[in-house]
Amino acid sequence: MKNALETIKATTEPVVADVKIGGNLPAKQYEITATTEGIKAKVLFTCVENEGIFYQIMAWSLPSKYAEAKPVFEKILNDASFN
Repeated sequence: MKNALETIKATTEPVVADVKIGGNLPAKQYEITATTEGIKAKVLFTCVENEGIFYQIMAWSLPSKYAEAKPVFEKILNDASFN
């Protein structure tokens, strides 16, 4: 998370959640409102480890489109295979 915040400037505190993704794997998920290169964005940043491999998945949308984009992001994470 720290590395991700070096490239984007968070404008709100991250909302952190424990979630299950891709085959019921436990993951940490962060929702952040941020700016990068002058563009406002809402970011869904997910971290998961499986079989000794660490994955970071970042998805973002314009804040005005985030409510309709988030279910798509979640479907991608749930359908993903981390092995």
